[in-house]
Amino acid sequence: MAGSDSGDPVWTGVNPMAPVPLDTPNPTLGQLGIRVYRRGDAEVLAVSGEVDHGTAAEFREEITRCLKTAPPVLVLDLHGVSFFSSVGLSALVEAQEGAAPDTAVRIVADNRAVRRPIEATALDQVLSVFSSVDEALS
Repeated sequence: MAGSDSGDPVWTGVNPMAPVPLDTPNPTLGQLGIRVYRRGDAEVLAVSGEVDHGTAAEFREEITRCLKTAPPVLVLDLHGVSFFSSVGLSALVEAQEGAAPDTAVRIVADNRAVRRPIEATALDQVLSVFSSVDEALS
């Protein structure tokens, strides 16, 4: 989908002609706001909106695109996510399993909508989960 080698943020959405910025308080139902940027050697995929059956394919595509560059660290920043279904959990596991051996996948889950399903399924025992991007990068 979208990418940038310049370090500039890239916005994508369900409709590539109408991206949903992360600062949109409530993205339209079924839309996902995604911003990809670099912090040092790390690539950060910041997500807002709902990760469900309607948006999971886009979420997975962006993760896959980020992993293709084999960054030392990929941070999946989910603090802007308002709903996170089982397909989102599957995408996190797939990201960790699909990462290059030298790529650390770190999840930022500082809200109940994301942290609760991760903890309820005990994925916090196998995924690297943090409360902030800064913490994930330290």
